[in-house]
Amino acid sequence: NIGLRSLVGKYFLHVGIRRLIIFVQKAVNLGGQIFVNVTNDSWFGNNFEPWQHMIMTVARTVEFRRPMVRVTNTGMSVVADLRGKILTQGPQNVEWAGVAQIPYLSSPPQTFFSFITPWLSVIFIALVLLAFYLGRFFSDQKRT
Repeated sequence: NIGLRSLVGKYFLHVGIRRLIIFVQKAVNLGGQIFVNVTNDSWFGNNFEPWQHMIMTVARTVEFRRPMVRVTNTGMSVVADLRGKILTQGPQNVEWAGVAQIPYLSSPPQTFFSFITPWLSVIFIALVLLAFYLGRFFSDQKRT
C-alpha cells in the first residue's frame, strides 16, 4: 500500500494505491481535498466483487466529504462527488477514458466519522469488554 499527497495546481490530492483508500484518515489529516484511488480489480474476476469493491471505496467520499477519482485496470473506474453520487463510470473489462468536472470543498469540514475514526478500535474493544462483563454478570445472577 502506498499513499502520496500531491499538490496539483491548487488541489491537494491523496493518491491511494491498492486498498489504501480504506485508510483515508491520514489523507484527511494531511489536507487531502480529492481522493485518487488506483487499484487492480483483475483478481476479482467477472462477478459481483468489483461492484462491491467500488461501492465500499465510494463510501469513503460520504464519510469524509471528499470527492474521488477511482481508476482500475479491469474493474469499475468512477468519479464520485463528496455525497457519493457517481458522476462518471466506465465499463468493466473495457478500455475507457473520460473527463469529468469534480466539485470539491477547498476547506472540507471535519465529519463525525473523521472525528471518531481514530477512536474506533478503542470503542470496539470497550464494547467487547462490556459485553463480556455483562455476560458474566448475568450468568452469575442466574446461578444464585
